[in-house]
Amino acid sequence: MKKAIFLIGSTVLSSLAYAGDDPVNCRSETHNVSVYGGYVASCTTSSGTDIRQYVTPSTTSFIRLHSHGQSCTTSLRYYGKQTVTSSQCDYTPKANLTLRALHDGTAYEAALRVSGSGSDRDGSIVSEKFWLNGAYKGSSISPIKVRTATRFTVKYEVTDNSGYTDSQTKTIWVNPQSDPCREGVSSC
Repeated sequence: MKKAIFLIGSTVLSSLAYAGDDPVNCRSETHNVSVYGGYVASCTTSSGTDIRQYVTPSTTSFIRLHSHGQSCTTSLRYYGKQTVTSSQCDYTPKANLTLRALHDGTAYEAALRVSGSGSDRDGSIVSEKFWLNGAYKGSSISPIKVRTATRFTVKYEVTDNSGYTDSQTKTIWVNPQSDPCREGVSSC
């Protein structure tokens, strides 16, 4: 977990970053694959040159042979079956939360704009949720206007089609360029 603090004008942004996109539910899978080669293969180039090369066993049934700047393609004979074990993992989604403090041009108001995006390398995002200062807000947060310096903590959580989640939480101070309450404005 990384912690960073950024100073943006009159805005302080604190961030807890979670990695997301982590491998989970890893398992070994074993299956048989066809293997070709394991002998000297040969082919004839378009200029009539014969090329002969030893071909190590592989899962490819065709190969391109090269010799002295010339090449040709040949099919490989079936060699047999080979048992292969591989690791397969599911991956958690990745949440990306963006908080922006916006000043509307007046000295007395500022706004918080919240946006989130999620990604999932092995599926899709099926749910997005936001919390503002600990209170659940649903799948989005409308811009919030403030007239005095205000601290907001926003949590964004995504869920993928396998049920895995990732979240990101950030804190931001939204501060109008001046405080109308200290300057005698009556609508505070």
